[in-house]
Amino acid sequence: MMSGLTLAQVQAASKRISEYVHTTPVFTSETMDALSGRKLFFKAENLQKTGSFKARGAANAILLTKEERPEVSGVTTHSSGNYGTAVAYAAQRAGLRAVIVVPRGTSQAKCKSIQGYGAELVFCDPTPVSRKETCEKISREQGFPIVHPDDDYGVMAGQGTIALEFLHEEPDLDAILVPTAGGGMISGIAVAAKGLSSKCKVYAVEPEGKDLQKSLEKGTRLWEGPPKFLPTVADAIRLQQPGNLTFPILCQYAEKTVFSVSDAEIVDAMKLTWERMKLVIEAASGAAVAAALSQQMKAMPASLEKIGVVLCGGNVDLDDLPWMKSASIMSELTLAHIQAASKRIAQFVQVTPVFTSETMDALSGRKLFFKAENLQKTGSFKARGASNAILQLKEERPEVRGVITHSSGNHGTAVAYAAQRAGLKAVIVVPRGTSQAKCKSIQGYGAELVFCDPTPASRKETCERLSREQDFPIVHPYDDYRVMAGQGTIALELLEQEPDLDAILVPISGGGMTSGIAVGAKGLSDKCKVYAVEPEGKDLQRSLEEGTRLWEGPPIFLPTVADAIRLQQPGNLTFPILCQYAEKTVFTVSDAEIVDAMKFTWERMKLVIEAASGAAVAAALSQQMKAMPASLEKIGVVLCGGNVDLENLPWIKS
Repeated sequence: MMSGLTLAQVQAASKRISEYVHTTPVFTSETMDALSGRKLFFKAENLQKTGSFKARGAANAILLTKEERPEVSGVTTHSSGNYGTAVAYAAQRAGLRAVIVVPRGTSQAKCKSIQGYGAELVFCDPTPVSRKETCEKISREQGFPIVHPDDDYGVMAGQGTIALEFLHEEPDLDAILVPTAGGGMISGIAVAAKGLSSKCKVYAVEPEGKDLQKSLEKGTRLWEGPPKFLPTVADAIRLQQPGNLTFPILCQYAEKTVFSVSDAEIVDAMKLTWERMKLVIEAASGAAVAAALSQQMKAMPASLEKIGVVLCGGNVDLDDLPWMKSASIMSELTLAHIQAASKRIAQFVQVTPVFTSETMDALSGRKLFFKAENLQKTGSFKARGASNAILQLKEERPEVRGVITHSSGNHGTAVAYAAQRAGLKAVIVVPRGTSQAKCKSIQGYGAELVFCDPTPASRKETCERLSREQDFPIVHPYDDYRVMAGQGTIALELLEQEPDLDAILVPISGGGMTSGIAVGAKGLSDKCKVYAVEPEGKDLQRSLEEGTRLWEGPPIFLPTVADAIRLQQPGNLTFPILCQYAEKTVFTVSDAEIVDAMKFTWERMKLVIEAASGAAVAAALSQQMKAMPASLEKIGVVLCGGNVDLENLPWIKS
């Protein structure tokens, strides 16, 4: 077995895998050079067998295993994408069985890609620890060696063949930019590049949150706890920490400077590469392009003139492209966006009051401040996000004639209201079975209703079809940065009204309000923590702690009395923001607690609030709150809405 990594081993790997992989081309682009201020050379591993560089490492490790252990009948590994496909491909070519451990929730497209090479799939929980443990169990039971995605010298040697080809084609490279997850590819490239060239530097490219540079500078692992997945659009490089074998190699051979790129930069670079170079690349490849075009690159020494950029793969879901997830031109959410939203929507919404209650304080053991969004235009906080999205849309696309959304309640009414105020048509997709009262509320602002099946998937599909047919942009209920910015204005007002808050409790469904408030609060206050409040069954805390989505399958509606927060999962855009800005602790409340808190607020504070608002009150009065640190003294409670059916009150039901 290999016990180290040398140039000779990379060169041996190159010969070993020559019949299994392509020599991929190198492309140049005058447009990219002009944007970067350097001469860029793009190594197109997106054109490799199986669509990514992973075929190199998998092929070398499997062929090396056959040389060392000719009796072996199969191999196993864990992967949710490129590496699983690569191992399946190489094993099939080598006449071996392959068992691939994949996390539950892996897309059907990825599963079919792996199975297309004859591999067997075994599903596990979607965490790094579960993947590792399941893989080790299969290895013991079946006697199949594990072909690790990164922490395997055979894999690293295979990935290092990229550098052999690259420096053969472009021998004068001053640097190579390598997207980095577990570190297998960059370890191989760094060892080979240093062995072939005295001047070629190898730089890691990471998504935000990895923080590799500090560990490289110190020469020791500074991460706390086990590895986790980062909430990044570049899922192929989402692993937070390099491996136990790769890290020492990185410390010895790679540069200490690391290029860190945001999701917005990754998506922009990915899209630009598609448009200008006509190359289909995945988000991890986009990270390397983003680094080449970044301000950080512009600040590097002029001696780094010729830069190699590794386009590590091209496997993408063409039905779910990252730049199509929001109709907004905004590609991130910042305090500045929220402050701009506050000015934009000033004529469309009210500054809602903050109430206090000695009775509530006594029951909670804290000082509570209730932000009364139940008194907002249209009866809920949703007017803020809808107004900002529609007004910003008019700024960005003055020719637009109308908007469309899907909602069974507050968001539909808010979009109808804001569209009418802005002089636009509104089409609202509502599920069949929506109450007449809610339908009349939406129609009262002049909107057109279109009915669909009562599932999240049907609402989304109907909305997208109508958007295409009528050329009306979609104002998503939560997964839209403009909507989040509008909801975030709650935090601006609340912290102006009560600047010493220690925490804010926010009822959560898709996460638009919590994301906006969390970004706004963190931007204004060093101490104010933002906690999500959920109904039972959402189980958000585990996903926040792991930094990855642990729900299985598509989103569902939870059977809760608080129908405004019944969506099980936050959005693709909101979830990373929650991971970064909201607290990992989540307050979970039962329907009984929600109804009691709702009724109690009506009785004692004389405020008509809906069940979702009752969830925040329930959290403030809960045993979980009583167990929180005493330093959380002043608590903001967002009463998110007050739209209720007075003929169907929940405490009369039960």
